[in-house]
Parts: sequence; C-alpha cells; structure tokens
Amino acid sequence: MMGVGTGPNGQIFITDMDTIEKSNLNRQFLFRPKDVGSLESETAVKAVICMNPDLDGKIRVFQERVGPATESVFDDDFSEALTGGANALDIVDARKYVADRRCVDFRNPSLESGTLGTKGNTQIGALALLASIAYHFQWSRDLFEGLLRQPTKNITAYLSQPNFVETTLAQTFESPERGWFKVVLAADRNVVGLAVERLVKVLKDVENAGL
Repeated sequence: MMGVGTGPNGQIFITDMDTIEKSNLNRQFLFRPKDVGSLESETAVKAVICMNPDLDGKIRVFQERVGPATESVFDDDFSEALTGGANALDIVDARKYVADRRCVDFRNPSLESGTLGTKGNTQIGALALLASIAYHFQWSRDLFEGLLRQPTKNITAYLSQPNFVETTLAQTFESPERGWFKVVLAADRNVVGLAVERLVKVLKDVENAGL
C-alpha cells in the first residue's frame, strides 16, 4: 500500500475509537510508551506522516465505530466516494459489516487483516472482479443446463419411459381429450422418436470410432 493517497487528489480516511494501552506496544509498531492513553487513530496518523511526509494534509481522522449505528457519519455518499477499503479489525461482526456489506454494496475492493486467525494475516477481495466471475459462472451453468444436461435427461426419460411423450404433452395442454391432441401426439411421437434414434446412432458411431 506504499504511496496510497499521496497523489494530487489522494485522501485517506481512518477511524478508531480505541486508546493506546501498554499491552498494544508489543504488536503495534506505530506506537511508543509515550503514546499510552492517546487515541490510536490520531497517533497512527502522526507516525505515518513522519514516515511519509507526502501524506501530510491528506488524512482525515475519525473516532467513531464503523457500523449501522454510525451510518449517519459513514453514509452512502461517503462509501460511494471511496475507491477501496482496508481493515485491521479484531471484531468479526465489524469485519463482516465493512468488508462483506459496505464494500460489497458499493463494489469497493477491500484488504482485510486481523480477524482471519489461522487462515492467514490478510485477505484481498476485488469485488468487481468477483461479481464478474460469479455472473459468468452462473451464465455457464445455465448454458450447460440448457444445452447438455436437460436434453440428456429428456433423451434418457424418452428411452426409459414408454409414456414420456404423453406425460410431457399432457403437462402442456389443458385438455388432452381433444381429438387434435391425439394427432399432435402421434406426430410428435414420430418426430421425437426419429430424432432420438438418429442421436443414439451418432453417439454409438462416436463411441465405436473411439472419439
């Protein structure tokens, strides 16, 4: 994340309602013993600006918890203007709210760390890419269902069920007693039967050819 927010229009928003405790010092390298009792968000910003002066004036500090109760502060306009999110949360519910709800709703990529335990230290989610993958996966499933799975099931049913055509047509027409239904039924049986016979022959030819 080096260089994030340092561009001409760059801006970083940081929020943390906690104050620094002595027990934080062994795992949070931005803080020093003199910082104990200070707000974590404000102290972290000062330390980061010392490391990278280009961030001076580009970081806005909040002290509110992120959640449904503070949506008046972090509202839809706020989330819409973001280009990404990074979390270092130690509360699973907060992580779910930020990464799995707000970032997903506004299609913001997210960098999550802090609540994955043995799964690892970080997890990156590119929501736009994931949404595209999910769409194409569903499209592929629907295409497979229509072109391969359902026709195969129909052929299997036709070969194994003597009354397959009657049952299928009876589900289509409300009054199978009508004379014209019997004509359609007979014609349809011949057409379907011929088509199935040809398909079975092709499949056998392919199998015999070792293709």
